[in-house]
Amino acid sequence: MARIAAHPVLTYIFGFTGRSKIHETFRSAGLELDVTFAATDTDVIISYVRLGFGAGIIAKMAYSHIHDDDLVLRDLSQLLPVSTTRVAWMKNKYLKQYVLEMVDLLVEQGESEEWYV
Repeated sequence: MARIAAHPVLTYIFGFTGRSKIHETFRSAGLELDVTFAATDTDVIISYVRLGFGAGIIAKMAYSHIHDDDLVLRDLSQLLPVSTTRVAWMKNKYLKQYVLEMVDLLVEQGESEEWYV
């Protein structure tokens, strides 16, 4: 963790994709992250990584082996706590086919197929 904290970091703004958990994990270890850039969008973070502004900490599911193959991906799951992303919709409402397909894609990417209805 100290090696990460020694470099400029690009990640999400507070309130997005586990940023507060990242911050708290480093602070608990007595380290302060040098977040030089924070954004709400992964594509923006990745663009600034490509420009050389620092290393990005992004959600695992946001990395594309097809589009981001010019970047090096390191798994930080041993260092950072898991963040849970949920999908929600209104009960008893008709969902269009493309919405159902999106939900199916999200479930395929997730590690748990637990549904709360």
